[in-house]
Amino acid sequence: MPPETPLFEIRDANTSEKQRGMLVLNPQLGDALAKTLGGNPVVLMRGHGDTVVGRSVRDATVRTLYTHIDAQAQSAALALSSKITPMNESELEINSTENFDADRPWQNYLQKLTPRR
Repeated sequence: MPPETPLFEIRDANTSEKQRGMLVLNPQLGDALAKTLGGNPVVLMRGHGDTVVGRSVRDATVRTLYTHIDAQAQSAALALSSKITPMNESELEINSTENFDADRPWQNYLQKLTPRR
């Protein structure tokens, strides 16, 4: 995850419609979401969760699962103390290259989804 995860505010992107929901339902909103995402792997969507991308379905799926796990861990850590030491840019850069191999967790999750006989 980047040091700052971008936030997509649909109200800012959807100013022309009289009725504004939370869903990205047209190309203009999709373009605005993509621009907010930029080169990041995830963008938060105010009031609606997040959007996660990857180089493949496997990468996007595993990154989605880890984004959820990371959010739970961060929430639990913040409940204990507001003094959290995040990784710096150098640590994040090294971590992203050495720790994101989607194959192992992908196989693990496939085993959980596949019924055993």
